[in-house]
This record gives sequence, structure tokens and C-alpha cells, in this order.
Amino acid sequence: MFSISIALMIVGMIFLFAESITPGFGVFGASGIVLLVVSAVLTLFYVRYGFIMVCCEIGVLGVGVWLFIRRMKSKKNYGQLFLNETLNEDAASKIDLSVYLGKTGAAKTSLRPAGVAEIDGASVEVVSDGAYIPENTPVYAKEIVAGKLVVVRVTV
Repeated sequence: MFSISIALMIVGMIFLFAESITPGFGVFGASGIVLLVVSAVLTLFYVRYGFIMVCCEIGVLGVGVWLFIRRMKSKKNYGQLFLNETLNEDAASKIDLSVYLGKTGAAKTSLRPAGVAEIDGASVEVVSDGAYIPENTPVYAKEIVAGKLVVVRVTV
């Protein structure tokens, strides 16, 4: 039974390695996890000192993952595997929208209710007052609500 457990563990690790090379969480990843779990259960119940062996397997797997991550950091495609960037506030959220209040412009995109309007020659993210406003329709900057510039359709 021990040899079957070891064979399942090796095949499971090979499947997980294959999954790390191919994108997505597919058949190799799921099969590798299932084979590792079956190997651990077989080792626990049918091998003498199975608990100690499973703990060693988990330790070896942890060291393998640590070495894999450490090696990937030195590769060019590290950015494809791990996120290096942090989320910061948008530069657009720092713009003083009060300078646009009371001015007119035109919707550059359809406002359903959010979109972009051109006011005073600048593209500004806006929200309509709830109504749909088609593209190239004249709009009036009415108010600022929750950091968004609210516009209404200008009736001629």
C-alpha cells in the first residue's frame, strides 16, 4: 500500500507542476489535488507511522512551493504570476469638480447613467440625473453628489 501511496503522490505533484505551467485551474490542478489527498488518506490509514509520513509530505510540498515561488521571482514572467502593483486613488478622483458646476458641454458617450462628457474642453466622468442621455447631447453640470458630477440634458 505504501508504494501505491507514493506513486499517487508523485503523479499528483507532476499534475500540479503541469498546472503551474498551463494557465487556468483545470483538469491537471483538480486531479493533482485529488491525488495528493487520496495519497495522504491511504498513508494515514494503511501505513505504519502514517501521520508522521503525511506531516513530512506536507513539509516537502511546502518547501517545494516556497522554492518554486522563489525561483519564479527571478524570472521575467514573474509579473504574470504575481501582482506587483498596489491600488492607489485615481488621479481623476483628485480633480476639483466644482470648477465645472453651472457649465454646459456635450456627452462624449451615452450616459446610462454614467459616462464621459466634454465640459470646457476637458473630458470629465459624469453621471446623469437618472435619465438616459444619448451621445453628443448637450448637458448642463447641475451638482456634485458623492464625488461625481451630475449632469442633466439641456433642452433647447
